[in-house]
Amino acid sequence: MQRERTSILRGVLGPTDGLVTFTMCNPPFFQSAEEAAAQTARKWRGLRRGGGSTRSFGGSASELWCPGGEKAFITRHIRESARSPKAALWFTSLVSAEKSLPKLEAELRASRASRVEQLGVSTGNKRMRVLAWSFHGDAERRVRFAEAMPS
Repeated sequence: MQRERTSILRGVLGPTDGLVTFTMCNPPFFQSAEEAAAQTARKWRGLRRGGGSTRSFGGSASELWCPGGEKAFITRHIRESARSPKAALWFTSLVSAEKSLPKLEAELRASRASRVEQLGVSTGNKRMRVLAWSFHGDAERRVRFAEAMPS
């Protein structure tokens, strides 16, 4: 459990924790409570519903928004993963805003990730991506994964 409100991996995953196959992150998408509320109002209008709940999705404030929004959160995630690059075979994060990808990819290049992948995810008419990165070479990743599998 993360006890530091400003950290993602630090304090949870250390550089010598052994093999973690992958980490999975569903980041807060919004920059503020106001932005989250405005998006909810837009969704309700689109659904032609009025009134009712104040959100069309669940989650606490810290799950829905953070300063800088999704791009800042994932950037922090990438930087923290680069400080413990061998702690996991893959680090992953959901990315809602396609416009965030160029900056995130630049951050991954700067962090010297050896492999970066994007996986498309669709639910209804909502398209998102999973951004995955590894600091292990392909051969090393295969060996470590095989070691982790029960015989």
